[in-house]
Amino acid sequence: MTKRPLAATLLLFSGCSWMAMARPPPTPVAPTPPVACTTSRVAPVLDTAGALLVGVPGVVTTVLGIATPVCTTGWCMFEPTTGGNKAAIIGVGLVLVGISVMQTVSAVNGYGWAADCEVLQGQQLACLSGVETSCAVLRTPPPRPGKSPGEPCAADDECSQGTICYLGRCQRGGP
Repeated sequence: MTKRPLAATLLLFSGCSWMAMARPPPTPVAPTPPVACTTSRVAPVLDTAGALLVGVPGVVTTVLGIATPVCTTGWCMFEPTTGGNKAAIIGVGLVLVGISVMQTVSAVNGYGWAADCEVLQGQQLACLSGVETSCAVLRTPPPRPGKSPGEPCAADDECSQGTICYLGRCQRGGP
């Protein structure tokens, strides 16, 4: 019974960056008003701390669960007494490692979003100050995803930006 509230608590405090951060919008963006996104690193730092606090015990539990033999002597202090107990120890360790991986991915996303937000806000400020290259960056739409030159295609919209579908292959420019 006590395992479920612990697991729920660990999951509740996982992914702070995913839940608490406002991501920067894609371009094009107007120079004003300033974009409303998160530049604070608090959520990614919490994710990083959580990843360490859950991941290290998870790895230790998993390794010890794998390395410790099943006790058959009857005088068992810290060894598992059955194969099922050993599997449970390894399972708990792997769950903790999985939560740690999730928190690490959330932290990496959070740090990236905060950095992208700062860059975007800096470009907006520079544009308002008269720096035309910053204004040009704000007006540029994101690149269209698609197939690279040389890959097979059936229509132009399958190919990446700057390429067209010609004779069944994405190519730069025209025929």
